[in-house]
Amino acid sequence: MEVDIIELMSQGESQTLEFLPDKVAPLVLAKVISAFANAEGGIILLGVTDSSTISGVDPDSARSLIEKAQKMLSSPDIVTFDIQEIRIVLNVAVVKVQKSDQVVFCDSGAYIRTGETIRAMPQSEIRSAITSSSSSLESLAGTLEKQTLLIESLEKTINSLRAEVAEGNSLKSKIKDHSIGAVAGGIVGIVIGAIGF
Repeated sequence: MEVDIIELMSQGESQTLEFLPDKVAPLVLAKVISAFANAEGGIILLGVTDSSTISGVDPDSARSLIEKAQKMLSSPDIVTFDIQEIRIVLNVAVVKVQKSDQVVFCDSGAYIRTGETIRAMPQSEIRSAITSSSSSLESLAGTLEKQTLLIESLEKTINSLRAEVAEGNSLKSKIKDHSIGAVAGGIVGIVIGAIGF
């Protein structure tokens, strides 16, 4: 999967080429992958800031980032990647995205590439694409299931935190805190008195 990174950089970003820095959130990468898959496909150069700057990537961090982004996709198999060494000391992750025949969703929705920009696909566009492909409907169902599980997990965390805050503000908790303070203060007073201060 070796590509000429310098040649790609000289072309600049386009309908099928995106530059991303190494410190990008997995969701951002997932959005770009979704956008390429829902358009013509494309290549993402991870560790390239612009057409003249290579920031590079740590290979292990880049693999982890790409794998996390793939888990956010309804069709993770549309992505292949390779880490290429540039100028001996720098690495760039080359992420190739295939054009998909179904709508590819990420955890925050479906996106499409238009020129050098990425935009959220409007509902009408998603609906039109889904009705023309039954596999897109399955893809949407999988994304909705993942989002439902995420919401349920967040609700449990919120309820747990609410319970902790409520317990921390309860009269029983305050009496316990004051009792511990009184006992500690009494012990310190006895010790200081015994020493003779």
